[in-house]
Amino acid sequence: MSILWALKSIERSHINLLVIDGETGTIEQDTKIAQEITERHKSLLIIINKCDKLEPKADPDRSDRRPETLDAAKRRYLRRKERQLKPYQNYEKYLREKFHFMSYVPIM
Repeated sequence: MSILWALKSIERSHINLLVIDGETGTIEQDTKIAQEITERHKSLLIIINKCDKLEPKADPDRSDRRPETLDAAKRRYLRRKERQLKPYQNYEKYLREKFHFMSYVPIM
C-alpha cells in the first residue's frame, strides 16, 4: 500500500526527497523507488537520516600529556577532522555504488 502512495507522490511532484536511514542503510524498496523516480525523469535528492550515528568516537582525554606546539595542535586538529569526515565519505561511496544508475543525484 505504501509503495502505491509513493508512486502517486512521485507522479505529482517536481522534486523528490528519498530519505535513507543512516543506521540501517538502504533496503530493496529504496532502490525500487529510486528507479521509479529515474524512469519518470523526476528530480531527486537523497537525504541521509540519523547521520550523526555515523560519527566516530571522540578522542581520548589528552590531559595527561605534555603541552604541544601550535603546529602539532593544528596537525592533530586536521587529523581529527579527517577522521570525522571519513564515515560520511564511506557512506556516500556506499550509496553511490547502491544507486549506480543515478550517479548525478546529490546526497545530503
